[in-house]
Amino acid sequence: MDGGARSGIWLPGLTLSALATLLRLAVAGRREGIEVDGITYLNNARALLGDVGAFTVLHPPLYSVIVAPFLWLSSDAEWAARVVSAVLGGLWVWPTLWLARGTTDARVAWLAGLLVAVSPSAVEASTHVLAESIAGLCLTTFFAVLVHALRTGSLGSAALAGVLGALTTLSRPEGMGYLALAWVVLASAPHLVAWRAPRHVLAGLAVLTLVWCSVLFPYMALVKRETGHWHWSGKLEQTLLFAESVGDERPGAAIERAITEPRRDVPRTLVGYVLARPREVVSRIAINLHLLDKYVAPALLQSGGITLLALGLVQLRFRRGSATVEWFLAVAPLPLLGLVLFVVDARYGAPLIPVLSIIAAIGLRRLGQPDDQSSRLSVRSKILLIVVLLSFLPWIARPWFRQDPAAVEKEAGLWLRSAAGPGAVFIGRYPVLGFYAEGRGLPFPRAALDDLLKEGRARGARFLIADSVRLPESRPDLLGLVAGDRVRADLELAHVEEDRAGRRVVIYRIRGSDAPQVRTP
Repeated sequence: MDGGARSGIWLPGLTLSALATLLRLAVAGRREGIEVDGITYLNNARALLGDVGAFTVLHPPLYSVIVAPFLWLSSDAEWAARVVSAVLGGLWVWPTLWLARGTTDARVAWLAGLLVAVSPSAVEASTHVLAESIAGLCLTTFFAVLVHALRTGSLGSAALAGVLGALTTLSRPEGMGYLALAWVVLASAPHLVAWRAPRHVLAGLAVLTLVWCSVLFPYMALVKRETGHWHWSGKLEQTLLFAESVGDERPGAAIERAITEPRRDVPRTLVGYVLARPREVVSRIAINLHLLDKYVAPALLQSGGITLLALGLVQLRFRRGSATVEWFLAVAPLPLLGLVLFVVDARYGAPLIPVLSIIAAIGLRRLGQPDDQSSRLSVRSKILLIVVLLSFLPWIARPWFRQDPAAVEKEAGLWLRSAAGPGAVFIGRYPVLGFYAEGRGLPFPRAALDDLLKEGRARGARFLIADSVRLPESRPDLLGLVAGDRVRADLELAHVEEDRAGRRVVIYRIRGSDAPQVRTP
């Protein structure tokens, strides 16, 4: 590669990656409360630094492993994790550039990098204490290396693709679906890429699979030790239970039941589950396909992104035996469709933003510009790009104008931490509140309030907490607690927290509990 070619990727790479990182740090600074899964990721990171026995396999480990060393640098573990996420998200630009250069002869690398840098979904995914930031980096790099293995037959590239595929799985369980994609793509190579010999295919498949499984094996062994069965996901059973909320008229209540009333009749494998409940699975797939159209696609791509993606899909060129493999961009997202068996959510699709951005960039490049090698976009493409980028601004700017939904629980938790000290036990399943209070919540089972209070006192609970978001679905019979009035003699109103949107958290002190009086902060 000559100096001009190197500067052609390094200069836009450095510029766009820095821009992306700074934008994500700015947005991260506006986040006002940790995500529920983020609590587990942080607890696992802390466990790696001290009590390894406290590490749980419920969530995939890679994000926690990466975050752990940086917890030494800040007393605020949440902010340290958000910075790590922002940097990882900013690095998405690099594999996007490599993948663009490996799949198409259209000059779209810098354009795809720009879309990745400012895509609202990519920005949001890189500002949470969640694993999507590392998943997107590993997955896009995996795609780039897999394409190189496909085009060259390099066993080294196949081995590296195995490493990256396994790391993707260790960041998000659905990453395992991309092993099937790699098998299909490489097995089809002799029919799609003229210079690949069948013996290279078999060797590449063997190397990729062996390396993938070897990297994944230690975590699978931990899952076996903790759950009793071999799997690449430590939360398959819980995920299947949560999936039963799809289509429920009160999905929040269904999830609460899955947490507070564990069931023993859930098959331990996905195949077993499908065979045991075929009608439920078919119904769930149909509902999830509707939800993809109604909620997920607009939240993931926004109207501007959907327009660019549609434009790019019709501009892709499928040429058998060609040096370009644009068809790969169309098939790369397919394994993620497996989520229709579970719960679909826009954030699960965020790691695919780099691939979708390349497709969108191809559509922009070829709009009114038949010569792919032209160094300029057509006038129509420039106008469309400007309109789409402007449409992204309100989405990116939302944290400056709308309060984070988790903020009310954070403030309530901080109040409880100040008033009662760390270690407070309360009735109510509020993980975010408990995180900031450094306390422990006892979930609301389906029992009368008198029984709840009796059991809570026996387990050391000093407080009962009610809110206006979860309670209406999970325990509508207890909605009177949200009013914050004097509801009964054995409950004393201690604190009310309410945000600008009217979300409310009410904290009661349980009279008669064996605990010292609450301090006034």
